[in-house]
Amino acid sequence: MRLLLFLLGYCRVAVSLADATAFFELCRTLGITPKAPKRDEKQGVFFCNLTRREQRTLSPAAKARGLALRTVREGGAPLWLSALLHRPCLVVGILLALSVVVLSRFFVWEVQLDGNATVTDAELREELRQVGVAAGTPLFRLDGQAAAVALRDGDSRIAYAAITVRGTVVKVQIRESEPEPPSKNITPANLVARCDGVVTIPLVFEGECLVKAGEVVRAGQILASGIKESENNGIRLTRAAGQVLAKTTKTYRVSVPLAYEVKSYTGRTRGELSLLFFGFSGKVFKNTGNCDGKYDIINKTVMLSAGGARELPFGYRLSLWQEYESVPATRTASEALELGYAELNARLAADAATRTPLSRTVSVTGD
Repeated sequence: MRLLLFLLGYCRVAVSLADATAFFELCRTLGITPKAPKRDEKQGVFFCNLTRREQRTLSPAAKARGLALRTVREGGAPLWLSALLHRPCLVVGILLALSVVVLSRFFVWEVQLDGNATVTDAELREELRQVGVAAGTPLFRLDGQAAAVALRDGDSRIAYAAITVRGTVVKVQIRESEPEPPSKNITPANLVARCDGVVTIPLVFEGECLVKAGEVVRAGQILASGIKESENNGIRLTRAAGQVLAKTTKTYRVSVPLAYEVKSYTGRTRGELSLLFFGFSGKVFKNTGNCDGKYDIINKTVMLSAGGARELPFGYRLSLWQEYESVPATRTASEALELGYAELNARLAADAATRTPLSRTVSVTGD
């Protein structure tokens, strides 16, 4: 009965105890049954509940008979809906929230990763995004088997991949490739000189050494052969291994111009902001116009997350254009010399893994 009153709408009415008998007689005449009657001796009032329709029928009749019938409270679904319709923004918000709840069941909310060690989470998520698996992807577009095959083919570190969908959660399981054991089959190979030089120390421990200390060799010349002849065993094929040290000369040329151009930012910026929502993107702000000048473009995509690494299917993409002009500048001879030495030292450091400098000669020219 309470649920029915709420759905139909109800009124809590009060009538004095002196008029209670006449009130009940009027209700009997009109075929109305009071609900939840209550007698209050202290206030001298009789309370009961009526539907809104019964109240509209009973009020004029009570007034015609001189009964003081007053409404103390109103409620129910019709009254709540009437108040809600007077707030259209609230109605739109509720409808949008319900739409999001309903539509979200058709999109991927979370991508769970399992089994990756060498491949980082960030790398794996980017590879999955390229094959169409990411938070916000429509479920009807998701082909887990095809995406798993594309993931394996696109990364040699992944030996096995399986993609399963449970509700709005996609679980990605991978098994990384194990390092291949060294081949037992020996392929003949020679040791070849990388550059011209004078041999200082030949350290060949496999194969036949063809050079000796003090000998001049040219780039591409065979230093140790993988074909080894023996009086007892005949010809034996092997992989020549070892190290042949030699003195060589290498020339580094570093050019530092005195006149150059630098970027001077004008302070004028243009940008574009797009919202990402369940795989869809929409621009909400743009003032780029016609970018005729020179700009540095900075792109940034941020996906919101919850619970640490859990990535949600909505975020934003920001593109920023920073305008600059190329302004001529000059440097002094001492500044150019300092930059030249810094570049030379950087090149020497890069070659330090394969070469040991014994001496160097530096010459400075002004051309």
